[in-house]
Amino acid sequence: MPDTILSCDWGTTHLRVRRVEVESGRIVDEEVSDAGVKKVFREWERTGGDRRVFFASELRSVAERMEPAGTDRSVLISGMASSSIGMQELPYADLPFRLDGADVRFAELDLSGFDVPVVLLSGVRSGDDVMRGEETELVGLRDVAASRGASDESPPSLFILPGTHSKHVHVHRGAVTSFRTYLTGELFELLTDRSVLAGSVHAAPFDAAAFKRGVGTAASRPLLNALFTVRTNALFDRLEVGANYWYLSGLLVGAELDAIGDTAPDVLDDDGKIVVSAPPEIGRVYRAALDALGLGGRAVHVDATAAVRAAVDGHLTFYRKWKS
Repeated sequence: MPDTILSCDWGTTHLRVRRVEVESGRIVDEEVSDAGVKKVFREWERTGGDRRVFFASELRSVAERMEPAGTDRSVLISGMASSSIGMQELPYADLPFRLDGADVRFAELDLSGFDVPVVLLSGVRSGDDVMRGEETELVGLRDVAASRGASDESPPSLFILPGTHSKHVHVHRGAVTSFRTYLTGELFELLTDRSVLAGSVHAAPFDAAAFKRGVGTAASRPLLNALFTVRTNALFDRLEVGANYWYLSGLLVGAELDAIGDTAPDVLDDDGKIVVSAPPEIGRVYRAALDALGLGGRAVHVDATAAVRAAVDGHLTFYRKWKS
């Protein structure tokens, strides 16, 4: 049987464990759990004991739901597991961060219940920002992006990883040189659930016209002022609540993307690429926003399969380098 690794993407809200063939990269088994780092950490706080042992027990319980293989050579863990609320806190790697896997910081852990090395991967920091997990995805996306025109020899590129905390990552000559985090997804959730705007919006199928209207408004007025137009849209019967939901989304995504001109001017000036890696439903939203801002021609949209397995490919890159 081919050698395999367990690729563990341990985020704040979910734990994804995949068994992957080292040579082919084929995912042969997968388990997804809602035992994210935040949940496990809170349970550990209530029960106490050795934190690494507690987290390892949770990981083992998820891995044991998979078919036994006997071919695993290592367990690789990325994401929030190396944070202050994770299995063990590790120091961040610094910038520039090469995407060939050479700059990854890691710790080899000796954990009971695992008879193969367990490797915990750390994140990356700049002077005023941090990420954990996305750097592994970026390593995995390197070859995909290169095949679409964003290679090491190309002009600077901007990688956008949308989500609760969206990341804009500036990449040049095969290395991350800077990045910024935007609380786009989290703010959208808060505004639609707990703010005065909640009664003016309601989840509905994607409304491209209302969304692009929101993008345009975000580009023409300050965001804190623009947000109140969601309220007046409802008060003055300008948009019904479903369309207003997507108008609000357009305001936030538009404000996020409108910042590209300030944060990555060289990407725009030097004909660089904007690489968007997201599931289809989120990718569609960012595609519409980039089109509305006149940036659609620069956009490279990573297909769903590559986006989903980016962390796996990052783990494989690191494992091969580690073992070579």
